[in-house]
Amino acid sequence: MLYLKRIWSNMGYLLFTFGGLIILVSLIVLLTQSLQTQTQDVRSKAASENQADQVITLSYSLNTKSNQAEVIFLLDTHNQEVDGLQLVFELQAKNKFNLDVRDLSQALKLKHKEKKVTNQGEKLGLILLPNSPEKPFKTNMAVPILKLKISSTDKNQVEISWDKERSLALNRQTTKNLLAELPSVRFELAPPQAQFISFYLQGVTRPNISQKTQVYLVAKDQEPLKTELEFVSQADGLMQATDLKPLEKLSLDTTQTYQVLVKTPVSLRADVGQLKIDLSGQPNFSLTRQTPVIVGDFVTQPEREWNRFNLNDISAILAKYTQLTQPATASNGLARFDVNFDQVLDIRDVTLVLKNHTQLETLGD
Repeated sequence: MLYLKRIWSNMGYLLFTFGGLIILVSLIVLLTQSLQTQTQDVRSKAASENQADQVITLSYSLNTKSNQAEVIFLLDTHNQEVDGLQLVFELQAKNKFNLDVRDLSQALKLKHKEKKVTNQGEKLGLILLPNSPEKPFKTNMAVPILKLKISSTDKNQVEISWDKERSLALNRQTTKNLLAELPSVRFELAPPQAQFISFYLQGVTRPNISQKTQVYLVAKDQEPLKTELEFVSQADGLMQATDLKPLEKLSLDTTQTYQVLVKTPVSLRADVGQLKIDLSGQPNFSLTRQTPVIVGDFVTQPEREWNRFNLNDISAILAKYTQLTQPATASNGLARFDVNFDQVLDIRDVTLVLKNHTQLETLGD
């Protein structure tokens, strides 16, 4: 009996000891899990805070055409409120350029601009603020905020480099910079394309002969547009107009294709080619007529005689051809009959006009 009591007592002790060990192990496991959970929470919180430090992104769109470029910067705050945006960058170029800066956002306005000319280009500091201090700016999509228009008279390589320490996006809840991305911007500008309208005129064979010429732009279902340009002959006699500003003053329709016609004071009107206005409103002047324009339209009144070459025009020059050679000047009225532009009226001018009389009447375009 005593022996059984001893066994029972020893078993109870063992059970008590084993149970305590289980409880101890369980406590250790729970503490370890707790410490791990706290560590994960701290790390997660820190990662979340670091991620929230920079949440606002800046991107851009680029449109280049010949010697002009347009860079539009777009801001996405990802629904984070912004009380102020500061952008500091340097626009560097190989050659001289012109720069125009404009803000685009209706809610975020350009309030301050500093410009510093450097050896490479221009360094700009821009501050954009919400229209109302009580209404911070926020968006969940990329919206345009700033436009740079750059132009150059020469071929140019352009790059925008950022001052990352001074380019900031801030709100009143934190002093940390929220601006996460500053895009690299690089592009090239080509030299401006030559713009001209040109044609060959019968009798012109040497350079620097000038003619005031009527230019007509004719589009379907529209009244013809007319202006005057000065054409000057090149080395091979090609009559060319390079100062085309009078054309740009016309009300040109970007949806139309215009037929371009030219008429000098003594020639028939001639078709030079088609002119298409692009969406920027700038005409593309690169038109040349290779077939020489016929001269000899001296009689333009009454109206039915305008742009017609017939016996009346031949009679007009023959009436003035009274001597073998006469000086052709504006004062004696013979300059307009000098169709080979050698400043005299002689058999050469008469022959050139007679050569065009191959039918009873020739109409211009």
